[in-house]
Amino acid sequence: MTQEFVESARLGDCYFWQAALEDPKRNENQRRAIGLTLRQVPVEAGREEEKALIRIGLSMLNEEWLEAQKEAKTLVDAEPPSRYQVRAWQWLVAIYRSLELPEEALRELNALLKAHPEALNKDLLIEQVLLLRDLNRREEALQVLLSHPEILDLEMQQLQLSLLWELELWEGFLEKALQMLPQMKDPKDQAELHFRRGQAYEQIKDPLKALPAYERSLQNVLNPTWGIEAKLAILRLYYGLKDVRFTERSEIYLKDTRFKPEQEEQIRNWLVERYEYVGEPTRTIPHRQGLIRLWEDRLRNNLEPDQAAREQRMLRIGKEHLNLGRLGASGAWEQAESWSAQLRRSENPLIQREALLLGGEAAAALKAHERSVAAYLQLTYFHAEGLNENQKFTAWQQMGLSYEALGRINDAKAIYSKISNELSDPQMKLAAANALQRLEGK
Repeated sequence: MTQEFVESARLGDCYFWQAALEDPKRNENQRRAIGLTLRQVPVEAGREEEKALIRIGLSMLNEEWLEAQKEAKTLVDAEPPSRYQVRAWQWLVAIYRSLELPEEALRELNALLKAHPEALNKDLLIEQVLLLRDLNRREEALQVLLSHPEILDLEMQQLQLSLLWELELWEGFLEKALQMLPQMKDPKDQAELHFRRGQAYEQIKDPLKALPAYERSLQNVLNPTWGIEAKLAILRLYYGLKDVRFTERSEIYLKDTRFKPEQEEQIRNWLVERYEYVGEPTRTIPHRQGLIRLWEDRLRNNLEPDQAAREQRMLRIGKEHLNLGRLGASGAWEQAESWSAQLRRSENPLIQREALLLGGEAAAALKAHERSVAAYLQLTYFHAEGLNENQKFTAWQQMGLSYEALGRINDAKAIYSKISNELSDPQMKLAAANALQRLEGK
């Protein structure tokens, strides 16, 4: 290693030095050892240019950037030109980049390539492209790559692919990705590129091509970092296409994959909608119960950002228990009424209103008619201005039915008359008129 440092210092190899400077394992002892080695490099008498290159290296190791810049600039501007001018110029570009001055670094690099076009190689080309990208000049960066096909190896093609992605040139990205796949030997690299192909096909609204790309990304790779996102994308596409494979894949993925809570929640919501649409309550119930468990875990672990979010989560749990009650799940109505009681203590009027609607329906389903009437009376008295016609109709109609169950026929008639007089919807008026007709003579 010592001899390697010596030779690199004598030749002014800026890329070797750059790697040494950026080595994450570098420590102060290593820095001092490198410096000591360089100071002991024998330099022939009169070889001031080589001495300058060594001083630049030492200054960079010590992060004395201005001193390094001064030395490098002296070699670059020397008249007649130094035989180390190209290497010194490369140092200067690296120094400006270390100072986080990409515009100055690019200016010097362009000047170098203009003065010495023969110096162009893969490293300088990549340097130029990266600097252009740092300056948000991605179109120019892409043109620079495309103008030198003779040195466009796999690494540079991957850079080209990244630029196409960043520029959202999806068609070009997909064409280039197909060209590159046969060159990739690592199955993980192939899988990752298939995943990105799936994303690109989604961008151009072609789900039928996105699906096989995502599927390929999951083959031959154990637990890829993008695996969860790929599975979620597959389910999203199947769901959007109303594909029969959606439900089977969803249940398999939920069983075998550790999704984030919000991702699992989304999948279960899709399953709930799917099963309810096709009328399969026996398959809907466990997924609603799964949602409730997820949400209750969030509450227990205090994962909601504030009290408002916590109350919204509690309300969603209560409403899910209502849905389970309608599907015939045991104990669901009792749970819904319990959540209603907790939410009525909220200081938010909107939450109070929703809690009373929740509690009124749950109590009625449990045939606790007095509790149901009390909830709806409180709702229509204290929150009347915030109720829409559907909510008023629901409350008044259920109050009427509860009054009937309690034998309070005159109260029931008064409520049905209220619907007829105060609501405008013809169907609601007709329902109230039929109820009044049914009660005639009682």
